[in-house]
Amino acid sequence: MKKCIFFSLIVISLCFVHFLYAKPIVIERIVAKINEEIITLSELQEFVIMAKLELKRKYKGKDLDRKLQDLEQKALDNLVEKKLLIQKAKKIRLSVTDRELNLAISSVLKRAKITLDQLSKYLISTGSSLEKFKKRTRDKLLIKKVENIFVNTIVTVAKKEIENYYKDNSDKMTLGSSRKVRQIFFPLNEEMSNNDISKIKVLSETVLKKAKNNPDNFPDLAKQYSKGPSRNLGGDLGVVKKGEILPELEKAIFSIEENQVSGIVQSRAGLHIVLVYKIIPGKMIPLKEAHEKIRKTIFSEKSVLIRKKWISELRKSAFLEITYNSGTNSGNRTLDLLFKNIKEHVIFKITDIKLLSSSPFLGREKISWELGVKKGKSRWSTNSFKLTKQNILDPEILRGIPQNYSVFVNPDPALKIFWYRTRMLVPNEFLGSLSFADMIKKVSLNRNRRKFTFVTDGKKIKIVFDVNFMNAHSLKSGNQNVQ
Repeated sequence: MKKCIFFSLIVISLCFVHFLYAKPIVIERIVAKINEEIITLSELQEFVIMAKLELKRKYKGKDLDRKLQDLEQKALDNLVEKKLLIQKAKKIRLSVTDRELNLAISSVLKRAKITLDQLSKYLISTGSSLEKFKKRTRDKLLIKKVENIFVNTIVTVAKKEIENYYKDNSDKMTLGSSRKVRQIFFPLNEEMSNNDISKIKVLSETVLKKAKNNPDNFPDLAKQYSKGPSRNLGGDLGVVKKGEILPELEKAIFSIEENQVSGIVQSRAGLHIVLVYKIIPGKMIPLKEAHEKIRKTIFSEKSVLIRKKWISELRKSAFLEITYNSGTNSGNRTLDLLFKNIKEHVIFKITDIKLLSSSPFLGREKISWELGVKKGKSRWSTNSFKLTKQNILDPEILRGIPQNYSVFVNPDPALKIFWYRTRMLVPNEFLGSLSFADMIKKVSLNRNRRKFTFVTDGKKIKIVFDVNFMNAHSLKSGNQNVQ
């Protein structure tokens, strides 16, 4: 108990000594496990970063919030699916050559009319990198290959299916079809209160009921209630063709009959009620000309169904564990978890060192270690410390070592600890290293533990650490220190 209290005091004092110098780091959350593979929170964030930027470009305010929430709900599911497909591809030994990757990237550059250097700079500005882009592209090509084998090669489209589709979808087989339309429009914007929006929705329901009861009275209702520019014309929008109006309105207008009133259509502009008062038929496309387009449409529809079934079978046969819960008990928006870093201080403290192999004929052995990115290019190194007959470093000696050699606050994942021993005639023999990247990953998977044992990559020395986490939200951060 006294030791625990002593260690806690050391941890607390260290955090406040170093917090001006040590950046809080992102401790990986494991959000899902797929067979032997994991998905981390940072990987999930990276997966949605481009989609998030695209949504921010297109939407604002509450519309953006809704779109981001939709993205969050689908993101993990899509990433799990991607991992399953890549695992399946690797299992049957599919791969993407460098030539295939370079051709795909060249195609992207050609379509975007940019250079590789321009692409790299853009990716860096978004928080990504060219290497990550290449990996995503390689993954997409690999997924395309495996889907081609298990989905596309088994889809067939019969001649009779094409003929039936042509007959059943005559409205889609016309060119130049248009509609004469009237509209009653209720604008909505971000500045409106929830109460105002509720009142407008109630009013629109009342007007809709009147319009459906008597479509002939639609022009008068438009003059009375519509807030659109065509109000004085009885809401008349004139002739409307596909591709000329908002997608939501187009879908409603071209799905109702002549003299029929739509339901309430919501767009980013507001609420719409439309009346089609005349259908202007277009020219029917000959079956011969429409044949290939219809075949592709049927092929695509069948592929979606077969793919869905296949993915479902992959999921059933895989070991899946989803540990990411998008909801919160406090009611906070789930986007806070997906789109923000969760930062903490993490402290590693060496508590035990044991040599796993030794030679009693060469006398008592000594241990030393150094910190750095590469062996021989250390930021600092310790003196050599003599081991006991049991090949361990005496706890009293370890406690007497300066804390900056045995306690690591927010270690840079790129750093390693390199271990050496000195014995008769063999000074500074390299015993292997410990990678902080691997150590941080291990402790993130076992956050309820406080004691961790690590063995060097050379399997020659065992080091035990006490690990403690501290919330960093209330601490300031500055430049990272030597660790």
